[in-house]
Parts: sequence; structure tokens; C-alpha cells
Amino acid sequence: MPYDLSFRREKIDADNNPVCNLHHHAFACRDAEETRHFYEDMLGMPMVAAIQESTHPRSGAQSAYLHLFFEMADGTCLAFFDYPEYFASLDANQLEPRDSLVHHIALEVQGYEKIEVFKQRLAAHGVALREIDHGYCRSLYFVDPNGLKLELTTNVARSPDDFAAFRRDAHATLAHWQQFKAGGVASTASTNMSRTGPAAAGHS
Repeated sequence: MPYDLSFRREKIDADNNPVCNLHHHAFACRDAEETRHFYEDMLGMPMVAAIQESTHPRSGAQSAYLHLFFEMADGTCLAFFDYPEYFASLDANQLEPRDSLVHHIALEVQGYEKIEVFKQRLAAHGVALREIDHGYCRSLYFVDPNGLKLELTTNVARSPDDFAAFRRDAHATLAHWQQFKAGGVASTASTNMSRTGPAAAGHS
């Protein structure tokens, strides 16, 4: 029987507390398959998406990476980046991500309107922002006063279809990525993912 979280959801008041819940917590991984084995096979958290990209989402530079999502019972995820360009030269036991792309906490809000409200509010307080339309969600990235890297994100209207495709294709995408890292296939973005906006927009 699924864990019943209705008692918590009933407490959500979108008017007084527009940040609904944790969307995902992202970190780096040294190997996508090793990470999948640990979280899916050992901890029982299903891999619900594996999204291969060929360009950096902010700079647009050619830089292949794989983004993995492992789902918890409440629908939130732990997410990982297998990003060889960033981590190949680092000690495998001392991964230190260099920017908010690969280590951040994502908090979910409901709708583009809330994103715009936070965009204006944070900008008015002098907070530097990055806005990215990922195709399946739209996000603001920024840093809190303590250096914690945050993302506010809202899923787009077609997200249920996107995530159903991600779940269906996750293991095939991971297998392709492992072959790519080994030099066996050409890099390609995930076929079940398309952007609906520019790679990066807004403040930098």
C-alpha cells in the first residue's frame, strides 16, 4: 500500500505558502550505472528519468552529461548528474561540484505566474537570477545568503506526458549513455525531451 501523505498535502496553502514541496535534490555522481544500482537495486527507489543532453543548459557549449532521477514515495526525487567534463579530474571520493548545475535543491511552485512573482521579488532584493526553460519545467536558479544553491521550478502543462516517456525510456537512455562514455556511440540528447524555449534566459 502506498504511503499516505494526504495528511501533509491538506496543510498546503498555496496562497500563504507558495513553495509547495521539494521537487528534487541534485548532486554529482561518478558513474550513472553505479548510482542506479545503489538507489534502484539496493534502496528500491525507481529510476523514473534518465535525460541525456549534449549541451550545457546555460552556456550552450557542447558538453555531454546525463541527468538521473530516482523517485521517493511522496513523488519527490533525488537527482544526479553524470558529467564527465566536470569530474574526470577529481578524486572519486571527493566530488566537489563547481556550480549550481550539478548541486542544488529544487523547490516546486505552481505555475508560471508564481515563477514570475518570485522572479520580480528576488530581483527587487538584488538577488542574481538565472532563468531556464528546460522544456518539461521552467526554473529560476539563485543562491541564498549562506551559499546554498536553490532552484524554484514549475512543471509545464505537458509534463505528465514527458515524465511518462522519461520513465518508459530511462533504462534504455542510461544504457546508451554508458556506451557513449565508453566511446562506443555518438553523443545525442534524449529523444523524449525537447525544449520549448531558449537554452537560457533572464538574469545571469
